[in-house]
Amino acid sequence: MSPPAPRARRDLDILGIEEDEERAYRWLLVNPGATAHALGEVLAVTPRRSQRLLDALEAKGLVTWSPQQPRRYVAASPALAMEALVLGRMDELQRARMAIQELQEQAAQREDEEQLVELITTREAERQAFEHLQRTAREEVLGLIRLPVLVTRVDVPVEQSQGTQREAEQRGVRYRSIVDHGFLATPGIAERVMADVEAGEEIRVVPRLPFKMVLADHRLAFVPLNLDRSDTASLLVRSPALVAALRALFELLWERATPIANGGAAPTGSDAAAPALAEPLRAMLSLLAAGLPDKVIARELDISGSTLNRRIVELMALLGAQTRFQLGWLAALRLDPERPTHDAPPYPAVRNTTG
Repeated sequence: MSPPAPRARRDLDILGIEEDEERAYRWLLVNPGATAHALGEVLAVTPRRSQRLLDALEAKGLVTWSPQQPRRYVAASPALAMEALVLGRMDELQRARMAIQELQEQAAQREDEEQLVELITTREAERQAFEHLQRTAREEVLGLIRLPVLVTRVDVPVEQSQGTQREAEQRGVRYRSIVDHGFLATPGIAERVMADVEAGEEIRVVPRLPFKMVLADHRLAFVPLNLDRSDTASLLVRSPALVAALRALFELLWERATPIANGGAAPTGSDAAAPALAEPLRAMLSLLAAGLPDKVIARELDISGSTLNRRIVELMALLGAQTRFQLGWLAALRLDPERPTHDAPPYPAVRNTTG
């Protein structure tokens, strides 16, 4: 009887049981009292190799043997033998956790000596720092994103940044980003931004950003020093005071920025009866709300200027707007129903001067 082939994913690796050892143990479970010679024939290994496998299994407590010659081997009960290995590995992991705690305490002792602002001068060090920032984020990642557009989210390659971001989002990390008109008007960027919004990122737009930044939770910020090139130094900021100041600046910009949202999002409140928008109008609505000029919107949607104007007329009719100014207001209500009433400045009442 041939031993069963091990599964593609070997769960026993974690217990230090090698593939050939697992095959031998599984075969002995259904063939108790076998000799080393018999096992070697079944596994197609040399007698020396067969004996080494049995010795390894014996050392792990997985087999026992009889005193007769030649020795006959019996597999130990999995419920007992495997449980003993699991408990042993748990003890090792617990010791490792205690070692981590000791290292953390040592790190805390040197907290005052830690470099609060670190200058990063190489691309590899920058990549590692940015990866660490995102992979260790637990609550939120904030971003200020502007030109140049050779890379996204500060100065990390697009594919790498998006992959790391998706992993963080799966852990429950919230992403909020602010982009400026120059960045959004770059060919191909608007489409990518809309894809990020569809994936769950919150993105808003301002006319212009003073610098680029990524900030993780309340503890770490990453700030490139050169706005026009991606091969210059960056700052890794750990100072709690500086990180708090950068976060406060982000929140001020966030409150004044225009949201980019899913134009087809379900209406709420008094707008609940509004009709759903077709996909072309949804995309156009989000780009209009972002403040992009008609020429850029037409290019991003791959349509002509006349087609754009026709769609704007359709959108005005659908939302009941008489002017483009009114369309903008209704679009803002649709994209973020609570924001206009919350942020609108108080206007004085209009007095009736007649009579």
